[in-house]
Amino acid sequence: MQEIMTKLKFISKIGKGEKLSVSQNKLMLDSNWVRIQRSIWMPDNRQNTLMYVERILTSVLELLVTDPKREQVLLHDLSESRSGLKNLKITYKDDTYFCCTIDTYLEIIESKLLEYKHKQGEHKQGEHKQKQMEEEQVT
Repeated sequence: MQEIMTKLKFISKIGKGEKLSVSQNKLMLDSNWVRIQRSIWMPDNRQNTLMYVERILTSVLELLVTDPKREQVLLHDLSESRSGLKNLKITYKDDTYFCCTIDTYLEIIESKLLEYKHKQGEHKQGEHKQKQMEEEQVT
């Protein structure tokens, strides 16, 4: 659980032009040296980055269901992760498939955030109606 939350925060820290080293949990500025290093010495590539992000996103969505006590923190971190994902799109702007996959992840995140915002609104409305009914009964 803590590892998933840490990795979600890590995604939010990805800057423009940075590539994710999945094997080392590091961010690296794009350069010729990094490209050589990522392709020869480390098993890092775009596909691994997408799988890493997908695993974390899936885990967070599962945690939202199984651990409602951490809902607010997870939703906040999920929201923050959008900036890192958008920066990955900038880094890999020439890879249409990669960018479409990131767009899909962003849509999933946005949908989940809206779902919880709507759920929260309904909960507050319910509390307000209950309070009104109680006040009417008193008078």
